[in-house]
Amino acid sequence: MFNEITMVGFKESFTYDAVNKLATATKDNGNTPLIMTYKSGVNDRIETKSDAATFNYTDLTKYKVSSISNFKTLFSPHSLSYNEEGRTTSITETNSGVINKTLTLEYGLDGQRFKTEYT
Repeated sequence: MFNEITMVGFKESFTYDAVNKLATATKDNGNTPLIMTYKSGVNDRIETKSDAATFNYTDLTKYKVSSISNFKTLFSPHSLSYNEEGRTTSITETNSGVINKTLTLEYGLDGQRFKTEYT
């Protein structure tokens, strides 16, 4: 199944799988089209963004990204960690297997972030 919307300056196109779930979304402004693909299954998550990266998921039942790879820009691979409430606790950038930078987030008893540290 295919759907297309044309607006001034760009065209959006959508494809759907056999059960009418979104498979791809494309935005074409006449230059390089931006394409977002979705991983079909129980949770239908974003799998790739052509202008960004590939999003990897360890827990197949959740939407939490476990790592980001195949960067399309000048970014290095990143891995993400979460606490038991599902909040991001760290984002670590690696280059050739060596940790370059880490963003650490801490939360209070009320669930609000109270400390962010970039090392």
